[in-house]
Amino acid sequence: MQCFVFGLALLTTLGVGLGVAAEPKRTDVPQPTPKKHLEHVLLHVRVLELSRTKMQRLGSDFSLVGDDAPNHIAQLAKALQKDKLAKLLADPTLVAANGRDAHFHSGGEILIPKQRDDGTVEHVPKPYGTMIDFHPVIQEDRTIQIKCRIEVSDLDKANPVQIAGETVPGLRSRTCETQLKLRPGETKMVHGLVQSHFVEKKNRPSEKEEYETLILLTAEIVEPMESAGL
Repeated sequence: MQCFVFGLALLTTLGVGLGVAAEPKRTDVPQPTPKKHLEHVLLHVRVLELSRTKMQRLGSDFSLVGDDAPNHIAQLAKALQKDKLAKLLADPTLVAANGRDAHFHSGGEILIPKQRDDGTVEHVPKPYGTMIDFHPVIQEDRTIQIKCRIEVSDLDKANPVQIAGETVPGLRSRTCETQLKLRPGETKMVHGLVQSHFVEKKNRPSEKEEYETLILLTAEIVEPMESAGL
């Protein structure tokens, strides 16, 4: 799977790994520059689901829309929502200290049965919804290096699965891991998380619908309240 990252001034394509191994000393992430006080990074995330099927019916190609995106990312997202081509799934704002981790989860949990060695069954909670982990590092040039993992999942009751003799709903999941650099106030868009499934229509045969998850990221450097004298 690939994620494509659009910047306001630069278009890049990043590969995505779904199983990044943890390293003991986090050598994969730049370390923050020492400061007299610990700065914080505010990350605003907007997660939208785009109907590629509706776009195709209108004769539009999102890849063509994407060519214009670097200068109009926010306007593009609003236009897609206004025309009911995309819906907002989550709109969180996260704050993390420079060089520290932050986590966000919006959604719910389902209980997954798991059989023990003695034959008994325990139920383990599994989260679903929108989950974001990010690790920001402020560079010497005041840009923000961000390592980010985003997962968007929802229940698929039309395709249940059997586990340990019990029926549980299936899960549709889209996961992206990426690293990117943002200037304060800059927005970049990650897309390329595509899924398709059949949707039941009233008094009509089910139809195949294709969706793409769009993720808009905006970062800001903020002072801790104590340092700002508030």
